[in-house]
Amino acid sequence: MSTPTLAHAAPGDIVIDVPETTAPPTIVAASGSSQLIREVRDEIDESVRHQVSTDGGASWHAADIEGQLNQSAHLAAGVLTYIADDLKVRQLDLGSNTSEVLREFSSRPDALTGSAAVFWEYVGDAWHPTGIASAVLTDNQAPQTLRNYTLRLDDDASQELVAGGDSAFVANIRKPSKGQLGDGYLDRIPLDGTTKASSVTIPGLATVAVRDNQVVYVAGTKTGASVCFRSLSSSGVWGSASCTRLKKGDQRRIWPSIELGDGWAVVRLSNDIADLFVVRGKSTPVIQPAVEPAKGVLQLDVYGVGDSTDPLVNVAASTGGYVAYYRSNGSLDRITGYVPAHSWPVQWALTPGGVLATEPQPSLDAPGLQVWSRSIANGTASAEELLAPRASSQGLSASGDRTIVNGGAGTQLLDRGTVVRALPTTPDLRKLSGAYYLARNGQSDEMRRIDGARMLTGPVIDIFGSLALKQTKKNTFQVIDVTNGSKSITVARPTGVNYLDDALLWGDWITGYTRDEKVVFNYRQPGQVYRLSGVSGSFLALGDGFALLTSTDDDVYSLLVWDFASNTTRAIEVSPHQPLDEAVTDGSHRVAFRNEDDNLVIRELSEGGRSKPRLLGLVAPTSLNNLPSSAAWKPEIDTTKALGPGTLTIKNKKGTIVRTIAVEAAPNGSIRTLSWNGRTDAGSRVPAGTYTWELTVSAADGSGNLVRVNGAAGISGTIKVVSKPLGTVKGTTPKISDTTPTVGQTLTVKPGSWKPTPGVQFTYQWFRGTKAIAGATASSYLVTSADVKQKLTIKVTGTMDGWKSTTKASKATAKVTEGQ
Repeated sequence: MSTPTLAHAAPGDIVIDVPETTAPPTIVAASGSSQLIREVRDEIDESVRHQVSTDGGASWHAADIEGQLNQSAHLAAGVLTYIADDLKVRQLDLGSNTSEVLREFSSRPDALTGSAAVFWEYVGDAWHPTGIASAVLTDNQAPQTLRNYTLRLDDDASQELVAGGDSAFVANIRKPSKGQLGDGYLDRIPLDGTTKASSVTIPGLATVAVRDNQVVYVAGTKTGASVCFRSLSSSGVWGSASCTRLKKGDQRRIWPSIELGDGWAVVRLSNDIADLFVVRGKSTPVIQPAVEPAKGVLQLDVYGVGDSTDPLVNVAASTGGYVAYYRSNGSLDRITGYVPAHSWPVQWALTPGGVLATEPQPSLDAPGLQVWSRSIANGTASAEELLAPRASSQGLSASGDRTIVNGGAGTQLLDRGTVVRALPTTPDLRKLSGAYYLARNGQSDEMRRIDGARMLTGPVIDIFGSLALKQTKKNTFQVIDVTNGSKSITVARPTGVNYLDDALLWGDWITGYTRDEKVVFNYRQPGQVYRLSGVSGSFLALGDGFALLTSTDDDVYSLLVWDFASNTTRAIEVSPHQPLDEAVTDGSHRVAFRNEDDNLVIRELSEGGRSKPRLLGLVAPTSLNNLPSSAAWKPEIDTTKALGPGTLTIKNKKGTIVRTIAVEAAPNGSIRTLSWNGRTDAGSRVPAGTYTWELTVSAADGSGNLVRVNGAAGISGTIKVVSKPLGTVKGTTPKISDTTPTVGQTLTVKPGSWKPTPGVQFTYQWFRGTKAIAGATASSYLVTSADVKQKLTIKVTGTMDGWKSTTKASKATAKVTEGQ
């Protein structure tokens, strides 16, 4: 066995550069109506710098900020107080963009106000805080313990420390029963120690925030979740709570958060967008109705970072995202656009004639991933075609012209880029192979057909077209053809292969592991076993005569292709930096992987692809009504390889060929343009009966004619042809425009109401008495002297392709007169 190494960049590679995406700028502070600070990260050295705007985002300038801002930063009235990485407390005036150092600490404060720092205090080797200390920012005195306060340290409680105005506040959040919120305590500690600490009991206390001397908290009880405002008097006396219900039902397990601004609060009960609330007011909380996203908006994310007049919102949009103020009337006032950001292919799939991938486009915060496809021909990839559904991180699988996208819109089946139908929603899309797919159901995988019908329940290990590798009993596995086109085969495992729980299936081959070897064996011919030793890692994919493996040796990652028939391996990509464990193959002669530049590389393989193309799926009607001129029998055929042109022959019961149809080449291995209208080569309808069809088509690479999924020759089937009306056209009695006609008058007819609609065509015949009037076959008729003393009628015949015609006669007119 030899393992030659290929150069990092191989001749003939198709390299698809992934375009940049966008990301919301990291607004870390906002004050008033126009003052903002954003964070800018250098993608090369990952350094962080800040920019300030005083005109609502119209222009940005370098901000005089050291290091990164953290949650303890305090912003009020355009003054930012923060502690830098060097533990120096600084204040930045956003309006003038000037900064000054106030003092330095030996440890980082746990909370800041504009004038004081607050610390949890620990004594000795205590695991929990034993007290609270504070220090004034305008002098260098050491933090002083607030000795008039003792912490409530219940074993079932957690503490939150916040500060605002002249006080610190400690929320004792208790969960005394099964992780459910119970009675909590909110304690106020004056920072100057001049008055005693005061405390209130709050049922279901879950989190707290503070602005000036007003506390805003969320409580979750058995009956619901509420947001409450509660203020303190100048003497430290608690006022009454003003609360508003956010959500009904048992909310004792919530993990909420609060972001506060000037007259607003953004409250999240969970990560679900439905649990986000914008609360307005300063004395009484009022829930603002959710903004209705405009067309093209993919997602809205409301947040707060300071005392701005309104909260901010990131607007992820298909035409470019932006940051806006979220006004109290529901309008969005744009501040600044999204910034360029690095992108990468998240998941990708190869087909015989193309490649598909998902990317975080048009922005990193857009829900789901954009799906695109490109065809591959003559060593080049076409321009991308965007597919409509958005995918989850592992929500893409493709086979020939079919694609399944699993994402926020459910599970969608596409064919040639067009959505065909919705499929049963699955939490995990495993694999699409021809007309079948593997999906997660509960604790195991099941096999479904592309119409959503369940073919096999779990545990199904892998599929190849209509074949499924299934565990039928403990340690017993079978390959089952769900079309009953061949008998099920119980798999005889080679020596040392004890289980097949994560095996791969391709054609007649299955992968397995022993203690020291990678194994590929032919389950139809148990004597054909190939073993590979001395290679770490695992199987990634199995194809036509080869397997892809990932290998790690001394922190160098390799992507290996194993030609198991010749027992040779070679490294087709080597990286000292990133694992190559997401490579895919089309199963024939290509592999795709992501390189270190996060571009998608498609490489031709010399290994494999030697066998005849196999049928992965045949979806075809079993009958055809050839009475309508639009009649069409259209099979959908999926295979493992690109196909050249071929022939479809139709034979009657006697074996006589009644029709020969040319089959177009199928570069993606999927035949979609084939159709038979139930006519002979001469164009006449064939009689009703059973007809046999046979498809002869060869691989584009010259490896032979298409064979069945089990390798047997002959792609054929039967069609039952009938010739019968689809129904009978129905209509109401037609009406003549005037029932007292005179010579020289033009009469018209209203055909009435006819079904089915649309599509009914009309013919007309006027009658003089009981005799048809020669040439009077229009919807109007000019009365002549020959009609005098005769009654006129008209017959309207409704016809429709494939339907039985119906004729309706009008009521007779009065006898025709000469008139004036």
